[in-house]
Amino acid sequence: MASHSAQSLVASLSGKKVAIMSYGSRGDIQPFVALGTRLQAEGAHVLLATNVDHLDFVRSFGLEVSATAGSCRADHESPEFLRGIATGDFGPFFAQQFQEKAAKMPETSKKEQEAVEAFGPDLLYATPLTYQSACRISSALGVPMVLGSLFPAEAPLSNLGFRPWRAPEHPTFIHWSPELTKLQPWQAVSHRVTGFLVVGAQEDGRAQDHVFGGAEARRRLEAFLAAGEAPVYMGWGSMPVPRETASLAVRALKRAGLRGVVLGGWAKLDATMLAGQPDEEELLAYAAEHVIFVRNAPHEWLLPRCSVTVHHGGAGTVAAALRA
Repeated sequence: MASHSAQSLVASLSGKKVAIMSYGSRGDIQPFVALGTRLQAEGAHVLLATNVDHLDFVRSFGLEVSATAGSCRADHESPEFLRGIATGDFGPFFAQQFQEKAAKMPETSKKEQEAVEAFGPDLLYATPLTYQSACRISSALGVPMVLGSLFPAEAPLSNLGFRPWRAPEHPTFIHWSPELTKLQPWQAVSHRVTGFLVVGAQEDGRAQDHVFGGAEARRRLEAFLAAGEAPVYMGWGSMPVPRETASLAVRALKRAGLRGVVLGGWAKLDATMLAGQPDEEELLAYAAEHVIFVRNAPHEWLLPRCSVTVHHGGAGTVAAALRA
């Protein structure tokens, strides 16, 4: 958060209580952990309302957290989502999600309102996935809100609440590089581009070892990086891709004659998944010398040390890849 508008935002909230509402996978949450740690360091009191998956992750950065939504990971492991990964057709998943979320909406809304009301914020910080809930709570509690988007200014999700010829309903912060997105004239009053929200080295160091794979995993990775040319990074983040993806990755690296770092992610990809392939022996031999599988790794630290990034396009990974 290096831009002037981001620094001004942080400074203006010193001594205030800020409730950030962010749902999704870790790539959707981590940028707002970065925001929360900066706000808290400047004297704000921060609550992050998020999915049940991320409680330990958020707490490891010293932030207060409340589980106001179910498991994103469970959603991604549903039969409908797995079929979408295999076929590219996510229509049935979205239909199932709409039906399930609609059924759970009264319970979720109650949890959200109770958590935020008990915290007593001076400001609600919404994200696109929590936008409707934040609008409702903002109105009910009489608390101002802002929208923080991890997408470029041109994206529809960065313009929620905008209506032509009407005053903006709330400010919107675009957490994207000002070199890569530009505000349109009609956004000049309501929008500000802040730059990416990044967990810095200081916050990274404060987090528990297991959050980024553990100290031993970091040492193994550092040794691998030091042992040869900059590798290719391959990772699918929160996507539960098929186990064959591990062999696909190693096979591609072998054909290209390149070294590689393969992130296990939610699919838990590792070298054991090379077993059973027609070229198993060749893949295992190549991986033993030229490939390292890691459970997790801090993208801001790792990606600048890689020659190429191959990833699933999640918001957090895209930002880290562009910065690298």
